[in-house]
Amino acid sequence: MRRTPSVISLLVALALVAVPVAHALSGRAERAVAGPPAPSEPGAALLIAGSPPQPFAVARALRERKRAVALAAAAGEGADVLVDKRRGLGPRYRPRDLVVPRVAFLAGTSPEGRRLRRPAARALERLFAAARRDGVPLAGVSGYRSFASQKALFAGYARERGVENAAHVSARAGHSEHQTGLAIDISGADGRCAASRCFAGTRPARWLARHAAEHGFVVRYPRGRERVTGYDHEPWHLRYVGVALAREVVDSGRTLDELLAR
Repeated sequence: MRRTPSVISLLVALALVAVPVAHALSGRAERAVAGPPAPSEPGAALLIAGSPPQPFAVARALRERKRAVALAAAAGEGADVLVDKRRGLGPRYRPRDLVVPRVAFLAGTSPEGRRLRRPAARALERLFAAARRDGVPLAGVSGYRSFASQKALFAGYARERGVENAAHVSARAGHSEHQTGLAIDISGADGRCAASRCFAGTRPARWLARHAAEHGFVVRYPRGRERVTGYDHEPWHLRYVGVALAREVVDSGRTLDELLAR
């Protein structure tokens, strides 16, 4: 004869089932209150809704650090100055460390135009030596240019082309990179197409586009970025910023305006 379970035995059985269930629910509630696991826990980044994948975050942090180091290096040489259509230099500004680099210049280059700031001059000597080893002799066309000289130059362009058109190929006084002593126009040693559009098709122009950054220079007004720089493409116009920042400009595909603007 089968015996009917007593009330007490039924209550004990129910209690045995309820305890682990309650414990599981309690643990789930504690996790809900505490929130997702800390990012340091394995796999935690995958559980946090909206967090970027970790490899991308690391890559972005490395890029930002590389850029910060490059900017600091340029600042250490005073090569992080930004001169453009909005930011300018006063009429009395003249760098104190102007020197004449030991490189060839075209015969028509003025004594003033043969000068550069010392770090740019030493870097230019290395650039010219490297080009010569590659069989591409170069010549300087115009380096430092004073406020007064730039004023006269722009006035000449304005008379020839009108002020609006002149502003695409020449800077107003105080807004020329040449006044910083960090910029120089370069041609081949033969002077062919010096500071002219046809220079873009020459071997010296191609060499500069490939190798200028190795020596701390960038082509300041690149093709296709006219709306950013405000000037027509000038493959002959180099600006010294130091090797680290020059490589950052090339690697990022950004202009100096975009990297230095604050």
